[in-house]
Amino acid sequence: MPWFNRFTDRNEVLRTLQADSESNEGTFGFGTKTSPQRHFMTGYVAKSLGKTQLAFEHIQKAFLSGCFEELEPQMRTILEQINRA
Repeated sequence: MPWFNRFTDRNEVLRTLQADSESNEGTFGFGTKTSPQRHFMTGYVAKSLGKTQLAFEHIQKAFLSGCFEELEPQMRTILEQINRA
């Protein structure tokens, strides 16, 4: 299916999260460009691609939002690891 094939490449996932507006056609549910959910997803996709500075920026915004209380210990660890690198 074309929609699924589009996102087999993590670079396309990251590009979508960084550039595309949320739409009710095709992809939706990842939030507006400033939403904590979108920062969370952008940060972790960037991290998986080795883009540490971008990952830090977005994971930190998600962390500071206070929306991911249960994940804060893991997020704090990742932020500290990136800061040490």
